[in-house]
Amino acid sequence: MIFSLSDVQFVNLCYFMQLDMLQEENDNVLEKLRFVEESCQDVEMRVKEHEKQVAALGEGISLEAKLLSRKEAALSQREDALKEAKKAKDGVNERIEFLMHRVLGVQKR
Repeated sequence: MIFSLSDVQFVNLCYFMQLDMLQEENDNVLEKLRFVEESCQDVEMRVKEHEKQVAALGEGISLEAKLLSRKEAALSQREDALKEAKKAKDGVNERIEFLMHRVLGVQKR
């Protein structure tokens, strides 16, 4: 089959039109890809920032737990010291009462 020059030009024109549409579609796909890559990079940066924040929170919680443990130990020591002081005071009070009774007993004689 023999094509006239106008038929060949028409076919070429169709190919160029199709090529132009494909290039436009390719450009659109590339732009979407760039947008998705930028979004992905933004998300990765946010993930790294969140990981840093979580690590900092973990360190803070760990430090707070250590401080709380120390405070509890100090409170326990104070309670023990207060109990001992109360026992000593009670002992002194008993001794004072005993001595007062002796003094009063001596004075009555």
